[in-house]
Amino acid sequence: MTQLPFFIHDLHLEDIHNPEHPSTFMLEENYSLLILRLAFFRGDTLEVASFPFVIHDENSYFYERETKTFKDLGSGFHGLYKAIDHAIDGAIQMLLLYHEKIDQCEETLYAPSKKDFLKEWHVQKKEMIRIHRLKIKAVSTLFEFLELYKKEKEFLHNEFDDVIEHLERCERSAQSALLKLDQIYNFYSVQTSEKINKSIFYLTIISAIFLPLNLVVGFFGMNTGGLPFEKHPHGTFAVMGGMFVLMLFLILVVLLYFKKKR
Repeated sequence: MTQLPFFIHDLHLEDIHNPEHPSTFMLEENYSLLILRLAFFRGDTLEVASFPFVIHDENSYFYERETKTFKDLGSGFHGLYKAIDHAIDGAIQMLLLYHEKIDQCEETLYAPSKKDFLKEWHVQKKEMIRIHRLKIKAVSTLFEFLELYKKEKEFLHNEFDDVIEHLERCERSAQSALLKLDQIYNFYSVQTSEKINKSIFYLTIISAIFLPLNLVVGFFGMNTGGLPFEKHPHGTFAVMGGMFVLMLFLILVVLLYFKKKR
């Protein structure tokens, strides 16, 4: 059906037609509006959609965006439960695929080349935060819906409790994925810090060896008289030999120092 057999406020129709409307539950005099915004995979692409449901007396309706029509889910709550459960099943499958993608991201960290790791990690982190936020809002919205309708005679308590449990499991799964992403990044940071520390260590050794030699070169390079070996026929070779001995001595001192420090 293209229209509902009862009056619905224009503002609520705008909410229903809005594909980016957040999860919400609104109660009016002769109907209630339930919108669940959930994430799912379409192929390899993450998509987020709003699923609008209208409950009037004992009938439920679902708005299909592709056809822009309202689908009658029948009387009672069974059709409504099936539609919500189907939408949440898609969200569960999406999270399972995301955990596989996070595992692949972790494998990239252990590969010799990590050039794509940070890019992949940032994408996973950003999308998982978004998914987790959607799940929290959807759970709170469904609790509002249950609080109102749980006293109805034909209400499916066990079925909708199962829906809540599935959504809460999705929320916990998303939280677990976020924690795993943080652990992966911490491991990457430790590896990066170790590389930086090694580079600083080798740079310190080189500096400790060559800075004194630069001082000697600067001293003998002064344009003044009375320098040692100035008039000696083999003065250059004598200075070079002395610098070579000094360099060997400094290398030995530095190596002994770091060995004792470790």
